[in-house]
Amino acid sequence: MRDRIRVLLLVPGGDLQGGAQRQWSYLIDGLERSRHEPVVLAPTGGDLVDALASAGIPTLVMPYPSWSRGEALRWRHRLLLERWRARGRLVAVARTRAPQLVHGDFAVAPYVNAISAALGIPSVVHVRGPLNRRRVRRLGLLDAAAIVAIGDGDRDALLEHGIAAERVTVIADATDLDRFRPGHGAVLRQEDSSIADDEVLFGIVGRIEPFKRQLEFLHAAAEVLRAGRRARFFVIGAPNPNRPCYVRRVRALAAARAIGRRVTFTGPRRDMEQVVPSLDVLVTLSGGSVMLEAMACGVPVVTATARRPESLRIVREGESGRVVPADDPRALARVLVELCDDAGQRRRLGARGRERAEALFGRERLVDETARLYDALLASWRRGAHARGDRPREAATGSVRVLG
Repeated sequence: MRDRIRVLLLVPGGDLQGGAQRQWSYLIDGLERSRHEPVVLAPTGGDLVDALASAGIPTLVMPYPSWSRGEALRWRHRLLLERWRARGRLVAVARTRAPQLVHGDFAVAPYVNAISAALGIPSVVHVRGPLNRRRVRRLGLLDAAAIVAIGDGDRDALLEHGIAAERVTVIADATDLDRFRPGHGAVLRQEDSSIADDEVLFGIVGRIEPFKRQLEFLHAAAEVLRAGRRARFFVIGAPNPNRPCYVRRVRALAAARAIGRRVTFTGPRRDMEQVVPSLDVLVTLSGGSVMLEAMACGVPVVTATARRPESLRIVREGESGRVVPADDPRALARVLVELCDDAGQRRRLGARGRERAEALFGRERLVDETARLYDALLASWRRGAHARGDRPREAATGSVRVLG
């Protein structure tokens, strides 16, 4: 039996709020069950950290500021100093854990690169979300040994901005098919007794921010209600504190269009395995792993393609969901009206979506493909100019340590 491979993983947050953190939890848990030995660094505590530690996975909590966003000019020097100090602490901790490979979220890519350079080990950066040339350079993606893109759109953007094709691997997100399953919740109807049995429930999931496009969702909602359809609309997610103007516009639109009584802002939810199957239709105009969760629950998905082309790999028009042109709320509204009128279509799309999720998007596939990437990268690294000798390995425990 081959030796276990110790992998240091830097996650963007310590809780399970948001699809990205759930993807990290699937990967880390799966690696632990394979021949890998994950060690996790998180910037905060939370339910993700608690769950990993309970599973016996070494988990260290060390504050480190994200690199995913720019900073206001007046705070720039202070934040740069905090990042520089955090980088030094992370490298020091990494040395004590002697990993053979480091893998982190693109929001913390400069830390991943620093650990890679200091320890002489290969780095993997996981990219999710929109990129431009400036962000590619600011995050140091040109320095990563390998990059994981969650879809073709992210891969194409990386290639366009100077990343060599052989360094990019597409590994789609996954879902927990046992946790997210059909008929596993009616919590939204239970929480609001005013919802009639014949009302169709539509939902959009994600932080309230421009990228998630809640404004377009509500414009389409107004059209559906104007057409006389009986429907409710749920905006599920926390307001982004960095986008207060957009949050106000979203809330004002609901009131101004006289649809407020048919729109519910749920705030963040920790029971998504019950919330998602409560919906009759999930709408996502920005892609994301919530599409997989809805499909696993047998809930039809309506998505748009232009901004996140990977949606086409997940949702097939008329087979496992509906695909509408981006930036066209009227086209979106027409599809929502059609789904309001056709319960049979909703059931058929939901059933096919579950079949597709079972065939292609289980969490075992995510772990499998990532492990193969690790093996290929390590083999190449050892053959190349960066080959290094064995390092001492210390015993790791599953307790949570809070550092610095």
